[in-house]
Amino acid sequence: MKQRRLLVVGDGMLHYVPFAALPLASDQTIVDRYEVVHLPSATVMTTLRERELQRDSQPKTLAVLADAVYAADDHRLPERLRRYSPLALRDLPYTRKEAQAILSLLPPEERLSAFGFDATAELVRRGPLRSYRILHFATHALFDEDRPELSGIALSMFHKNGTAQDGFLRLHELYTLTLPADLVVLSGCRTGLTRKAQGAGLLGLTHAFFYAGATRLLVSLWDVNDQATAELMTFFYNGLLTDGMSPSEALRSAQLLLRAQERWQAPVYWAGFVLEGDFHEVFF
Repeated sequence: MKQRRLLVVGDGMLHYVPFAALPLASDQTIVDRYEVVHLPSATVMTTLRERELQRDSQPKTLAVLADAVYAADDHRLPERLRRYSPLALRDLPYTRKEAQAILSLLPPEERLSAFGFDATAELVRRGPLRSYRILHFATHALFDEDRPELSGIALSMFHKNGTAQDGFLRLHELYTLTLPADLVVLSGCRTGLTRKAQGAGLLGLTHAFFYAGATRLLVSLWDVNDQATAELMTFFYNGLLTDGMSPSEALRSAQLLLRAQERWQAPVYWAGFVLEGDFHEVFF
């Protein structure tokens, strides 16, 4: 029997509710019975659907940026150049494992991998990611609740020779990019948060990527566990790329598989990721 799908068009604080974890009348939660897809509005859904139907499919499958170098004392920098940086973002050790597991599902010609020093904001700005149907960012994201326009994605802050670089991909930059991806996965903390800004509507990474051309996004509602997220994403991409599931099917399957592990059964580990955008069946 085909799994039923729950479409959520929320407003205000409803954008922050993990619907998959909400209890039903029985001892089940919503994820036990439904796939869950969030829609900003019916108008946005129509726009996303029409835009995807009008454009050609991208020639390659997956681009992954992961395990960026954030701090001046990172072990990957030359030892003589390292210095203590107490306010820097810390590395995410499981993002490389997450990325390698995902990339292993595809042949080399179908994928792009950018790890460590190569996971740069400049790579995104230059444009090669436009050729890929799925973009996966396993990295820190920063959301400024008071000034959401200052939010963005943190990528490598240093070159291999130790010199600093601008590794912060700001929200206003994302609005100017062309990234016509079928799916963008922001595998970091609080990547799905938004705020209303006077005269600008909702501001956040989700809406910026929609504006840049993405059709759907997988984003998070809170600070996520690095190791649990790596496992969730591995399950998700196995469903998507190996088993031919739609994104909503693959997310539900991944959440159920992660929840079945005693260590990760609490909703804080699996319910924080939500799918935003178009929900139609055809993906690959």
